[in-house]
Amino acid sequence: MKYIQTVFKYILLLFFMSVFLFILTRSIPIDPVKMLLQQYQIPQTEQNIQAIREQWGLNQSYTVQYIRWMSAFLRGDWGVSLISKQDIRKEIFRGIPYSMTLGIGAILISSVIGFFLGYLASLKKDGFFDRLTAFLSILTQTVPLFMFCVVVIYYVGVKYKLAKIFTGDIYVKMTLAILLTAFASVGSIARIMKKHFLKIQKQSYIKAEMARGFLLNEALLTAGLKPALIGLCSAIISKFAWVIGGSSVVEFIFSIHGVSFFLISGIMQRDYNIIQSYMFFIVIWMMVVHLVFEIFIKFLGERE
Repeated sequence: MKYIQTVFKYILLLFFMSVFLFILTRSIPIDPVKMLLQQYQIPQTEQNIQAIREQWGLNQSYTVQYIRWMSAFLRGDWGVSLISKQDIRKEIFRGIPYSMTLGIGAILISSVIGFFLGYLASLKKDGFFDRLTAFLSILTQTVPLFMFCVVVIYYVGVKYKLAKIFTGDIYVKMTLAILLTAFASVGSIARIMKKHFLKIQKQSYIKAEMARGFLLNEALLTAGLKPALIGLCSAIISKFAWVIGGSSVVEFIFSIHGVSFFLISGIMQRDYNIIQSYMFFIVIWMMVVHLVFEIFIKFLGERE
């Protein structure tokens, strides 16, 4: 029953988010109709503006526009770009494999490394791993990710010519992009996991395991594994925004044709259809992620 309540909660939240995103896109200061007329050097007369608004259905009330958009979206028809006439769903799904490979790859790498670095850092205060994770956390929060990308591209691709980043195999730049994106989160995940492991060390079941003869490092990875995994889920859930265009800077720098390229063109042209469909798709993705993690965390809690 509680799982049904959780699903219903997310459906209700999805509705309110769709309304919010629709109103937000309609609040963009520059009218896409005027952008189109300017692009094709057509006089911005009232007659021309009204003709295009009528053709696009923008002359109807916001309520009618919202209902038409949402009903079509739920049927799988995400519309076409107002400016370029591209099919929005096809363009988004064309870029998803690149964005998902980059995002999920970075999350997996940073989660595994951050988990074990946090575990090692919790075993000895002010030890090597404690200092290392603190340094990584401060470094990645202080220096923007795009600067690491520029440095790597310069030394790997330009100065020492170790790899052809832009003219070579796509796998080369994808690998570098994944590693750099993962590096940006390792420090913060490790520090979060250190705090979780320190809390776990104080629990009675860990003390009971140690009383039975287990060492602290062994008890943390046996009796303390499930609580630690719950902490890891809480730490990485927000990172899943990367998966669909969240790492747009990295995609742009490495010229990876993920979802972000399509979004950027839509923003530049004030294209309502692209912006609202893209943002709503991100909301759906993140809500599915939150729902899955919430059910998973509850499942782990029940198995305690």
